[in-house]
Amino acid sequence: MVFHNKVGWLALGLIASSFMPGCVAASKYYQTVDELNQARDELAAAQSQLNQAEGALVDISNSTQMLEQRADMVGTLQAANAELQRQIAELNKEYRASTPEGWQTVINEAEGLFGYSATGDVLFAPGSDTLTTEGKATLSNLVPRLLENAESKPIRVVGHTDSDPVKKTIEKFPNGNIQLGAARAISVMKFLASKGVPETRLSVMSYGEHRPVQDSRSADAKRQNRRVEVMIEEWKPVRS
Repeated sequence: MVFHNKVGWLALGLIASSFMPGCVAASKYYQTVDELNQARDELAAAQSQLNQAEGALVDISNSTQMLEQRADMVGTLQAANAELQRQIAELNKEYRASTPEGWQTVINEAEGLFGYSATGDVLFAPGSDTLTTEGKATLSNLVPRLLENAESKPIRVVGHTDSDPVKKTIEKFPNGNIQLGAARAISVMKFLASKGVPETRLSVMSYGEHRPVQDSRSADAKRQNRRVEVMIEEWKPVRS
């Protein structure tokens, strides 16, 4: 059956796959995610066929044989699914281990982006778009990673703020948080360019307060929401 061929191919791929230490290509991450999604889809289809067989077949001998075949398929796919989940966990661990100091790894599968996030409190003083001394050191830690594969991959610098309105610097940022986030992204872009990252690769974006990572209004949630992300366009998955 074609289904068995797919299962055999998937199992062979799982046995043969290996990962390079250090920085893992995001394309491999997304490929593994797609394989996991495919395995889940096939598992759901096999489970549905098993359920249909249990309810529809009346010949006891044929029913038993077909049910056993379906159960074998489900078991194989469950094992493949578990292995893919294990691989993704390992990839996440390797991403975290190779993340520059002061940064957290961010993966945006929907937009085909991966990159790094630093809290705004490290990079900037409250309400300011001027990089702090610590912020410059933190950005300097990131530069070698951005230059590892510098041939053409675009880099998107994204500014985020918390939900508190701009008050002390409202004259400088009359449009509020969206303008503050943009100004901070521009400051980061200029610093990266000064350290050798080609300007042709760099662009800026601001979401202001509108894409929080935490919905709570607690002090810790606001701290996490005040951040700058440096995202690299690596691979865009094909969606049906």
